[in-house]
Amino acid sequence: MKKKWMVTSLGATLLFSTISPTMSAPVEASQVKSSVISLGSTTVKQGKLILPKSYKSETIYWYKSKFNEKLIGKPQVINGYTINSKKRVSIKVTVEAVKGQTSVAPISLGSTYAYGGKLNLPKTYKSQPVRWYKSKFNAKLINQPQVINGYIVKSKKPVSIKVVVDNYPISFVNQVVKVNVEQGETAQLPTRLKAKFASGGTYFVDVKWGQVDTSKEGIQMVTGTFTRNKTTITVKAQVNVKPMKTFKVNIMHTNDTHGRVEAFPKRMTAIKEYRATYPDALLLDAGDVFSGTLYFNEYKGLVDAKLMNYADYDLMTLGNHEFDLGGDDDGNLELHNFVKVLKTPIVSSNVDFSKDDLLSNLYRNQIAEDAKGGKIYKTYVKEVKGEDIGFIGLTTMDTATIASPGSVQFLNYIESAKAAVAELEAAGVNKIVALSHLGYNDDPKVDNDLLLAEHVEGLDVIIGGHSHDELKQPVIVNKDTEPTAIVQASEYGKRLGTLEVEFDKKGKLIVVHEEIDGVATVIKPVGQLVNLEGDIVEDAGAKKIIAPYKAQIDAIMKQEIGANATAPLATHDENNIRLVRKQETGIGNLIADGMLAKAKQLNKDVSVAFTNGGGIRAPIDEGAITVGEVITTLPFGNTLATVTLSGSELKEVLERSVSNAPNELGAFLSVAGMRFEYDSSLPTGARVTKIEIDEAGTFVALDSAKTYTVATNAFTAKGGDEFKTLEKAYAEGRVTDLGLSDWENFRDHLAGLGEVTPKVEGRVVDTKTP
Repeated sequence: MKKKWMVTSLGATLLFSTISPTMSAPVEASQVKSSVISLGSTTVKQGKLILPKSYKSETIYWYKSKFNEKLIGKPQVINGYTINSKKRVSIKVTVEAVKGQTSVAPISLGSTYAYGGKLNLPKTYKSQPVRWYKSKFNAKLINQPQVINGYIVKSKKPVSIKVVVDNYPISFVNQVVKVNVEQGETAQLPTRLKAKFASGGTYFVDVKWGQVDTSKEGIQMVTGTFTRNKTTITVKAQVNVKPMKTFKVNIMHTNDTHGRVEAFPKRMTAIKEYRATYPDALLLDAGDVFSGTLYFNEYKGLVDAKLMNYADYDLMTLGNHEFDLGGDDDGNLELHNFVKVLKTPIVSSNVDFSKDDLLSNLYRNQIAEDAKGGKIYKTYVKEVKGEDIGFIGLTTMDTATIASPGSVQFLNYIESAKAAVAELEAAGVNKIVALSHLGYNDDPKVDNDLLLAEHVEGLDVIIGGHSHDELKQPVIVNKDTEPTAIVQASEYGKRLGTLEVEFDKKGKLIVVHEEIDGVATVIKPVGQLVNLEGDIVEDAGAKKIIAPYKAQIDAIMKQEIGANATAPLATHDENNIRLVRKQETGIGNLIADGMLAKAKQLNKDVSVAFTNGGGIRAPIDEGAITVGEVITTLPFGNTLATVTLSGSELKEVLERSVSNAPNELGAFLSVAGMRFEYDSSLPTGARVTKIEIDEAGTFVALDSAKTYTVATNAFTAKGGDEFKTLEKAYAEGRVTDLGLSDWENFRDHLAGLGEVTPKVEGRVVDTKTP
């Protein structure tokens, strides 16, 4: 080390030294006393730093790391301290330029932001490391430029950069917000909240929230965020999902009672029991009160109307059978009289009565609100527990061909339903029920409830009829969007349908499914069928209404139909073997012949008929045939139906018929318009060996690829007695229920014959070798 003496600006003679490589500081800077003793200033020639080694005989330690010998002509303050007393000292040093050398301007590295008050400076310049003087950076100096100096480590060239601290968010003013929401609704979280910023101010900012699941009740925490210039702050929302405010409606429903007056007393008992629990329950009917019994034949629905008035029905729609008698000279007089007696209003949305002199006087093209009976309305609104329920009514378009409506016309059910729903919605009604006499899964080329639900938005519930389906639980269509529940309650007053539907506050039907024992089960809506065929006490009031009419009906049962049996029409042999369940019989042939004749009147394409032996319940004695005997033979009140089958499918049906031969089977068929042979010794499913179809009096071999239209009873047509082929055809919409009573068809056929001689004609032959 070379030594030299200099005189400082303080007038003191100090010992200076030329600095050799940097030595380590013996103490931390934080241990040095805070006051600073200025040792004046000095200059450095040729870039060599010469600093005082002592002050007042005390050795000085200098912090020299930040000295930049390339910073020409600009003062630099060097700090240090006295070793013993720990006094802070400083000296201002200026590097003099060597002859011919000028001051070096710092290289500007542009500008940047200190996001969130965090200084993030370039680490290199042209791949060379840069060291920055950060001590003077002030993170609290918001939106004001600050110059940060530094130098390139290798070349010692000065550099600078302009830094601005953005006004970054610190936190939300409120760290937790509380929100209440009903189950199933969308949580309304605040979109803007106040936040604190580094400048000290508070401002409203946009909040982005996480997902909220309101499908289940309870409290959940959801995080919201706000980000500005890479600084993110968070807030919590405490979402309390409360039970949904809903509206429940209880409904009782019937359909296709078809004049079964004597079943009404049990129904009335069930109605009263349900009302005892649900006093506000509605009672609705989906049509086909008319036709099918002696009560209707004699009284044309007036007994039914009196019973419905007694039960206090709220609303009904019209079935196809309500138009059975419109072809007479007096038109639809019987329906007109029925409507006039009925205290229940009727809703009908797709029927044009304008050309019928009688019914047009009863029709009102308007929304009826809590109207009385005696009228037919396009749409109807009923107030239940302070809420409006809208109703529309639909009748199958097939009525024009399977009934006798006269001048009454039936409009497109989809378009009519859409118009009626729109009318109700325009009136502010958001809960809508359709009383439908279309059929659950009837011929899709005509109409059915499944298609109605699929194509008409806004229908919440369909109370069905026409197809006589016993839907044991509601069928839900469009369950993931705007659900519609379809129900139907069998036939002939055998069941009372009950339904509890629940709506949210927007009028949307609430649907809940659960898997029970591996089966998808509808939990909401709650739909049940009350079995009225069991041991139920008959309502005395209903029995009293029926009593005076029953005496007359009992007398009619003994009336002769105008036919005479030349021999007994047997169903059993002397050993009580039920022949109709195992072989061709005279009575079976007569019933099948009557079915074929009636079906051909309605559909010229029908070529074959068959009827199941299990539906033939009693023989008819030799001699004059009475109404009572016919009804006893066919007591189930089945209706006539048609089904389209391929030739191969028809063979499958016949295989099922003889699958238990030569033993009894309820599925054994009596046939007309065809004949077939089978061998009961062959394996089941491969027994039928020959099938011929009567084509214009000539029997022609069955064509497996050809399509045949077949008549049978509705029970068999829908797959009863395990006719799987027919069940499939029904599911595919290939069955049409013509709605004509089987016993009445049989009666008319026998009466047309006059002299009735039972014959076995080789229509069904077992070729098994004895």
